[in-house]
Amino acid sequence: MVSSIDPLKNTMTISSKEIIEEVSTTSLFKLTESEPDRGLYIAVIMRAILDASKREEKNESSEIKTYREDAKNWLFKETGATSKDFVLICDLAGLPCDKVRK
Repeated sequence: MVSSIDPLKNTMTISSKEIIEEVSTTSLFKLTESEPDRGLYIAVIMRAILDASKREEKNESSEIKTYREDAKNWLFKETGATSKDFVLICDLAGLPCDKVRK
């Protein structure tokens, strides 16, 4: 998956096409059937990527801004409880957390 991340701004740019190419609906569905727990954890990571990469809108609600910031913090913080949760979810998903952050 190709994405661009600016750690100084704590932002990520990723397209829906890239996500679809990386984890297709069919492969995620098959994974959910064979390993439902792992499929759930991958879905959590994907949701965070989608939330973190959502483009800012002029009149967006404060709730959407909070979701975006929470997702960015969860993905990018390398210390504290948020980081430990991220590492745990990546481990349960079978994905190396350092590669997910790239």
